[in-house]
Amino acid sequence: MKIFNKELNYELSKLEERWHQLSLEIIFISNRIYRKIEELSSWESIISTIKASLDPFIKQLKKNVTEEDIARLTDLKIKRISKYDLNKAQENILSIEKNIKEVENNIENITEYAISYYENLLLNFGQDKGRKTSVQKFDTISAQTVAIANKKLYVNKKDGFIGFDLKSDEYVSDCSELDNVIVFLQNGTYQVTSIDSKKYVGNNILHVAVWKKNDDHMVYNYVYKDSITGWSYVKRFSVTAAIKDRIYSLTKNEDKSKALYITANPNSESEIVSIDLDSRSKARIRNLTYDFSTLDIKNKTSKGNILSKYPIKKIALESKGESTLGGKDLWIDETVGKLNFEERGRYLGKFNSNDYILCVKNNCSYSVLSIDLNQRFKLNDILILEKFDPDNILSCMYYNTISKNNYIKRFNVETSTIDKEFIFLESNDSMKLLLATVQNDVIFKFNYHSKSGSKKIKEIDVDDFVDVKGWKSIGNKVPSYKRMSAFEIVNKEIEDISIDDKSQELESDKDNTDSDTLNLFGQD
Repeated sequence: MKIFNKELNYELSKLEERWHQLSLEIIFISNRIYRKIEELSSWESIISTIKASLDPFIKQLKKNVTEEDIARLTDLKIKRISKYDLNKAQENILSIEKNIKEVENNIENITEYAISYYENLLLNFGQDKGRKTSVQKFDTISAQTVAIANKKLYVNKKDGFIGFDLKSDEYVSDCSELDNVIVFLQNGTYQVTSIDSKKYVGNNILHVAVWKKNDDHMVYNYVYKDSITGWSYVKRFSVTAAIKDRIYSLTKNEDKSKALYITANPNSESEIVSIDLDSRSKARIRNLTYDFSTLDIKNKTSKGNILSKYPIKKIALESKGESTLGGKDLWIDETVGKLNFEERGRYLGKFNSNDYILCVKNNCSYSVLSIDLNQRFKLNDILILEKFDPDNILSCMYYNTISKNNYIKRFNVETSTIDKEFIFLESNDSMKLLLATVQNDVIFKFNYHSKSGSKKIKEIDVDDFVDVKGWKSIGNKVPSYKRMSAFEIVNKEIEDISIDDKSQELESDKDNTDSDTLNLFGQD
């Protein structure tokens, strides 16, 4: 009851305040008090004049007039005063007085009011009332997963420091404050640790990168020299789990063993390396090549295979190989606009090391992108985001706001530059991209109105309508129709249609076309 009582008293105070202000306005305007202050220049004289003019009417009010009330009267606009409707103001006063009496009655009969309140709840939201909201399951999202990579990771390999603030040292990658990194040292050890502004992890760092837990496709190709035998060993392994800040050894005799070579391969890529043996060794052949694809991926604690029994002077990469574990499944999390390997969002496909993503945006541009888990996509600006196939044909329909014509064009992505945006429509500021797809055998479908005003549907077989041309081509002009809208892409296998030859189509549509195109996208 206390809550009801507080709410009603609050409502009563608001109504009384509104009645007081409206009554003051009526007195101020109907008695033309505003004219008495037109020639006054000082604020004090204005306030005192209004106050003195209101004194004869104080008995009509229910509370005293404050200086704030008077100041509010001076804010009344001349336009509002000149158009003031006294009768309407009096009606508002009567309505407020009626509401005041109702609230006062509810306060006096608070129990009956409470019962009536709950009865109205049952009436408006009872069992026969359908729910307007939907119950949905929310996925658990870790802060680390959705954290923005707004920091830059740097490393001082010689002195053994990593962090955000080492801006004069070597740049590694973008990262977030919540990321963990993996660090490999020349002494044959590694550790997983968090990132700080500046952090010491050990001298002679060979490799450092942001670390993802349970990523079995991240394969490290590794060569080390055993301190006891002097032989060099080679192995391949993943680090899918680790205790933070624990030092792990990758060699059997960790005190004096030495790492000679390491590469991190996000999609389990193999590689071919060239090996130069020490010129003082007794080996007959001092220049070798080794193919990591011949080596199985094993546990990180394995000893590995013998690479050479002679001292190695230098190891250098000759060429990258194919993925050993096959393609890696990739998803786009449409809630945060980021790529991931953890099955969150829409599945994009299986990606090898030489696979890319095709991105087509509303600004009439396309780009072929490498896989970057830190990149954030603004999906509202994107029409196509999927695995890139160089054999695919990009089909699109666009509207030229200057010529007020629609066009359809088809082209292959011919550019070879990765991670660069290309505009495929000239003067793209005047173009509106309506439809875009890389699917085969599709129909562009839209609504239009005939001369009689009836609503009709038009379907265009894209393959028959226009040939594949260059990516900078204009395309073929679509016949003009009135009030074109509801553009959509339909697969021919789904839509049971029959389309005549292009020339027959244009002839049959002649009566429905209009030289003055009225397109929803052309209305400014």
